[in-house]
Amino acid sequence: ASERMAQTDLPRMNKYKAVIKSVAQKKSTDAAVIAGIISRESRAGSVLKDGWGDHGNAFGLMQVDKR
Repeated sequence: ASERMAQTDLPRMNKYKAVIKSVAQKKSTDAAVIAGIISRESRAGSVLKDGWGDHGNAFGLMQVDKR
């Protein structure tokens, strides 16, 4: 299921590709890890409402939790 979800998210992820690569390089992290978190947590932003997800408890593409 996760692989299928990632494939579905790929077109949306493309708009973040340059930013993901830049952050990955600056933080010495694999870009695929960042992309995977974004895909899994927010479906590349498609499930967010004004940047919020998880019933208003988490923000952003990587869903940073406020709790």
